[in-house]
Amino acid sequence: MYLCLTICILYFPLRMQPALFVRDFKKFTSKELKKNIQTTEPSILRLFLMEDHEYRFWQTTNMPLLIETERFLKQKIEYIHTNPVRKGYVEKAEYWKWSSANSASEVKVSPIEL
Repeated sequence: MYLCLTICILYFPLRMQPALFVRDFKKFTSKELKKNIQTTEPSILRLFLMEDHEYRFWQTTNMPLLIETERFLKQKIEYIHTNPVRKGYVEKAEYWKWSSANSASEVKVSPIEL
């Protein structure tokens, strides 16, 4: 099972700059993801190996975007929903098992008030 993961972080400690929080979050989760994949599905680890012989699980930018409008929020949700489609894992976003676009998914989404 391969998981296409996009995370939207809605909270970060106020005393920390958002870019630093994202950097630390990515560093920690990258190590944990690598350990988990090595343990559970070592054959797919090569998918994350880059030309520099480093494993890369996240995009390189640490610049978080502040969601301030409903339109921008909807754009981000659409982007997240279509990630598995762009990667060719499914034909439609609602076919992805772990997507909130799939009404049968175990992923449950609560309404967000703007």
